[in-house]
Amino acid sequence: MGSHVKFHSATGKRMILIVDDELINREILTVVLSETYDLVF
Repeated sequence: MGSHVKFHSATGKRMILIVDDELINREILTVVLSETYDLVF
């Protein structure tokens, strides 16, 4: 029946894809989000 889409990493956290060309924005998002989410850049 339908395909399974994986939204969680091996750690069980939800994954977020961050696409931004500014290093400072990526650093801020890492500090704010990394405890709750696994981040992919």
